[in-house]
Amino acid sequence: MPEPILLTAFRFRVVLEGGAAAAGFAECSGLEVEHELFEYAEGGENRFVHRLPTRLRPADLVLRRGLMVVPSELWAWIEAIGAGTYQRRGGEIRVYSVDGARTQAWRFDRGLPVRWSGPELSATQSAVAMESLTIAHEGLQRAG
Repeated sequence: MPEPILLTAFRFRVVLEGGAAAAGFAECSGLEVEHELFEYAEGGENRFVHRLPTRLRPADLVLRRGLMVVPSELWAWIEAIGAGTYQRRGGEIRVYSVDGARTQAWRFDRGLPVRWSGPELSATQSAVAMESLTIAHEGLQRAG
């Protein structure tokens, strides 16, 4: 049996289908899925309510990084939504071990950029200006 490896949370890469346009993010959240439950109160049964799983609902992925010139391919994908010429894209979030070996990955399907947020600007702080991109998608699977 192989020795378990404890993964660090800072070695990851986001890769979109058709290129590496989303690589270089500092944070990624939304790697989660939740079963929706249907509650059924059976007549005559007052001790409990049946809770039956229905569909699996993935959370939106939120990617954050220091503000930089947005790669034209990624920005074009964002703007295409408003123009009605958008394209859904899948991708992977890959986690690497300290020695650089790929250890885990999650694949998302049919993603769309649904929100871009620019930085909060303040002349009284010296924090890094951060931008974020939210991607809605239609499924999250463990890829390995």
